[in-house]
Amino acid sequence: MEKGLLLRARSKGRAVVRDKEATVAVILSAAEAEFARYGLQGARVAAIAKTAKVTKGLIFHYFESKEHLFEAVLRIASEPQKAVLAEIEASDASPADMLRLIVNRFLKEVMTRPLAHLLFQLESIQNRGEHYRKLKVPSLFDAIERVLEKGVKQGCFCELDPTYASINIVGLCIVYFSNAYIHPDPKLRHDPFDKERLARHAREVMRIVEASTAVVKK
Repeated sequence: MEKGLLLRARSKGRAVVRDKEATVAVILSAAEAEFARYGLQGARVAAIAKTAKVTKGLIFHYFESKEHLFEAVLRIASEPQKAVLAEIEASDASPADMLRLIVNRFLKEVMTRPLAHLLFQLESIQNRGEHYRKLKVPSLFDAIERVLEKGVKQGCFCELDPTYASINIVGLCIVYFSNAYIHPDPKLRHDPFDKERLARHAREVMRIVEASTAVVKK
């Protein structure tokens, strides 16, 4: 995006100067909320425009279609995952420490894009991952799988299926956010981003992961 590019729009008969970067950021924020609620299929560009306080025409000026806008939102939502992967690549920790690092860093990064998991779930359900695959984002599942494979070979972890174990580890992290408001016990319906609760969640995930991957001493 061109920095400092100013565009002129008309608002009730008067000229309004818009900064392109700021306008696109507002559009993407509004789009993220709409897509996280309805997915690509149910989201309406008119609703995004209303929230962002821009015209539909301006949205299509920046993004060729609703699909292109959705993919731009998915790309931004993938940033926390990229941050975790970058830290994994730079680390020479043991498999056990690496697994702990992945879980803790992933949960912290989720807080920076709290709607990301909803976007990805709806993308999987509605579109079978068609638009996500176009982004070619390095896979967190693959990274966890490699750590598990290395740990099994080194005797750090018990024999397990790294592919399914990686899926279940990510699931342990994410289901907490998805079900925070539907637990049958009112005392357990909560803000999933409360720092104390999030810390407890991270500890429990690691307890389960460590117990399920531990080598049984004979």
